[in-house]
Amino acid sequence: MSGISRKYGLSFLEASELLVDSLKENAFYQELARVRYVLVERDRDKWDVAIIVAHAFTKDEKMPEPTKELDYSSVRLCEDWVPLNSFVQCFKNARLELPSICFPFVKNRSRDRTFLSGNNRFHRRPGHLYTVDWQDTTHANHDILLSYNLPYCPDVLAAVRQWTGLIELTDSHVYRGKFLLFVPECRAYIGKLARVGKELQINVVRIQSCEPNLRIKGAYWKDSQETNYESLEVTVNSDGSATLSLPEEVHRLELFLLGPSESLYDYHREGRWPLEGTASVLTVEKPITSDEKIIQQAIKSGEGVTFEFKPYIAPSNPKFEEVIRTAIAFANKLGGYIFLGIADDCRVIGIERELVNQNRNVAIDFEQQVSRYIGTVLQALRGRIIPSVNVGVTSIPFAEHRVIIVKVPVGDEMPYRDAQGDRLYIRRGGNNVLPNNEELKELLSPPKQPDDLSWRNA
Repeated sequence: MSGISRKYGLSFLEASELLVDSLKENAFYQELARVRYVLVERDRDKWDVAIIVAHAFTKDEKMPEPTKELDYSSVRLCEDWVPLNSFVQCFKNARLELPSICFPFVKNRSRDRTFLSGNNRFHRRPGHLYTVDWQDTTHANHDILLSYNLPYCPDVLAAVRQWTGLIELTDSHVYRGKFLLFVPECRAYIGKLARVGKELQINVVRIQSCEPNLRIKGAYWKDSQETNYESLEVTVNSDGSATLSLPEEVHRLELFLLGPSESLYDYHREGRWPLEGTASVLTVEKPITSDEKIIQQAIKSGEGVTFEFKPYIAPSNPKFEEVIRTAIAFANKLGGYIFLGIADDCRVIGIERELVNQNRNVAIDFEQQVSRYIGTVLQALRGRIIPSVNVGVTSIPFAEHRVIIVKVPVGDEMPYRDAQGDRLYIRRGGNNVLPNNEELKELLSPPKQPDDLSWRNA
């Protein structure tokens, strides 16, 4: 969820003042906030902070029970509870003081605030996400977390996902190495959207102290043309209901919940962007394309000889080497598909969030960002695989996410190798490996001609 109404490069004083305003305007929070953080051992008795996630809770939600720290040999999953208003002083002093540890912030790192729609990764309600760059992102630890008295985790990243609730966190994720504080918007939010014929019925949930005369503003698009839109506006009734006219075929929809004070309470966007807000109201049954069938087949069967799953990886990231090796291995075997935006456990996580965050300072829309990413992926692959192979890279919306498919054909000029290091790889099961002597001999032998085959047509 990319968020809107961003404020970048805040000073610590500006961040504290914005937080004070937010707490004062809402005044509907539990007194304590939960802070969860992960420490990863770098060297003996030297620890890196992988991520810190702080979460405020509203008065109408049940507070979770405190959780005991999980202390593995090389990873510590920690939790503290602190007064919510202590974060104001935290920003002013440029350090996070917890009962068990103190984290000084690096003053020349960026501090941002972003407004997220309801049903975001942190809460069902909309709210402000404060982010502070904590440190340089450390290399991910892929060791198994194994302890007699603690839950098993296949690797550190899986433990971090479960502990922080950020289930889509990846090795290259923009949130790694950051302090995150999410403060929900308590006063009003879009509770439900429903299509009934040509009407869009809206239900707004708000507390008694919220200002009256809220309005829904936005627009819908009938097609992909940016200029072909119709504006929408309606005042929310005292019971929280509102109704808008909407044609049956809508390509894109954007709605914003505003107050007379110019406060933004919530929003809903879908069509052009990954879904932000409540459930989709534009969903229409469409014929399944061949690419969709391939993804469905891959998710059903899992990674193997012809399928490989990866999260979003920028070609400049060292982990992109794995994509290059996989493409070489596919070309030397049966061909195959690399899916960027699908996790190892077959969950569709998409590439959109990381892509939007990496391009947040670039004035281009999402589709242009996707096209640029496809171009860099293609360029990186073509520059490393020799001899050249006709790799294809496409983008497809799937399961409310955006997935990139790298299609690698069976090579007709085997063996293929990496231009850097001159190594060649083959696919063995779901792994890219160096060929053994027998496999290498097969790769280097000339292709068989029809007369050499051991069978004949009847």
